[in-house]
Amino acid sequence: MSKILFGQDTGSIEDYTQCILIDVPNEVDDVEEWLDKNPDAPFQQIVGVNDAMESFQLAMLSEGISADAVKRIMLTVWDAIDNND
Repeated sequence: MSKILFGQDTGSIEDYTQCILIDVPNEVDDVEEWLDKNPDAPFQQIVGVNDAMESFQLAMLSEGISADAVKRIMLTVWDAIDNND
């Protein structure tokens, strides 16, 4: 089995908000055709960066970290993510 990233709407992985991870047998050549024949294939939703960052922000605020400190931390993390290309 291989885990592959697959775009549900377009077959493309350009929009990560609509992507899933799918367990696909190694011998499969056409993933879309295989999915049509196996609608119950095991898959997992992708957690996007925005989802993770929002959770991180809420956790910091709920722990009593000041809004200004949260803002600085969030900007630093976003900057690190943006520079990771």
